[in-house]
Amino acid sequence: MKQGYRVIIWICISWIWAFPGDINWNTPESIDPFHSDIASFLNVNLDRVRWEATQAYLKEDFKKAAQYNLFLLRYKCNDAGTLYNLACCYGRLGEAELAKTFLMAAVGEGFHDSEHLRNDSDFNPVRRDPLFRQAEKNIHSHLSQLGQQVWTASEALFPMHYQLPKSKKKPKALIIGLHGNGGNAASFIRLHGAFTKNGMVFAAPQGAYAFRGGINTDRMFSWFMPGLPKSQWSQIDPLTMKQVLNSVDTMFQKSEPLPVFLLGFSQGAGLAYMTGLNHPEAIKGIVCFGGRLPIDALGGLDWQAAKQLPVLIIHGETDEAVSFERGKASRDLLMEKGFRVTFLSHKGGHVLPENMLKKAADWMEELL
Repeated sequence: MKQGYRVIIWICISWIWAFPGDINWNTPESIDPFHSDIASFLNVNLDRVRWEATQAYLKEDFKKAAQYNLFLLRYKCNDAGTLYNLACCYGRLGEAELAKTFLMAAVGEGFHDSEHLRNDSDFNPVRRDPLFRQAEKNIHSHLSQLGQQVWTASEALFPMHYQLPKSKKKPKALIIGLHGNGGNAASFIRLHGAFTKNGMVFAAPQGAYAFRGGINTDRMFSWFMPGLPKSQWSQIDPLTMKQVLNSVDTMFQKSEPLPVFLLGFSQGAGLAYMTGLNHPEAIKGIVCFGGRLPIDALGGLDWQAAKQLPVLIIHGETDEAVSFERGKASRDLLMEKGFRVTFLSHKGGHVLPENMLKKAADWMEELL
């Protein structure tokens, strides 16, 4: 199975499972554009569906995983990742013809990881089928014509929203808010209230990589390139951390330097850990909601220098995206390294409760 994201999150919006049943979606001409429920498909939580598909796969319920992936494809039939995952489900189910069909569709939509396909055990049950075997051979031959792939860095501009405190007094601090995978700056800036009320500037930069697979794909972003091989993480991590530090510099062009806190959610929490621990001289403290310490991205870290950085971890006890145990494991590892860690829990899941944002603001104020 191909999973291209380090952290899976789902956005909490209303959840409707299917297109309205009495609307004929088979052809454009058959759709009634004035149907009373014509807009209801906009409310489907595709991230939740994607999470359910992953959970079914991990539990080896491949028929259910196939159902969920098929549902996703009704919304975006050219998503290479979903097509590949569906092919894997059919491979596990021993359905060679369907595995072949969706695998070839995935390649046609941009799946180019020949090595991953060659080593993917999901297709072992169908690899003796002559038609599938020939199709896989043809795919490897096609991909070999593409040559080898590398990534090159490029300077670019990305949007960032910010809110100033309502008070006319000098701001106390700058908060850089880092959204989760699939989030965006325009939605994350709405969390500013607890901080701007306390006299702090709140800024929300936006991840550089468009997140594929949602209904409003132009509004969903990741801090890391989806599908990037692990071997390339060491190349992209410094660029992403530089974007965070550039966000600080951009805000300081608008005012005199202030103490800087990083506040991250989910994938953004991982980025807050990475940036803060690698640059403790530039950061006053970090707050991590619903995330985990990305230990695999911290090779070569100067732990002695980093441990001066205060850390606040806030995690939901029923978090299904990043388990509560992972949050506690991050706390324990940091404390073993000598960090000053504050750990708060709440009864919710993968969310940012208003009362916890207020506690985060209070924690920051104590450090000023």
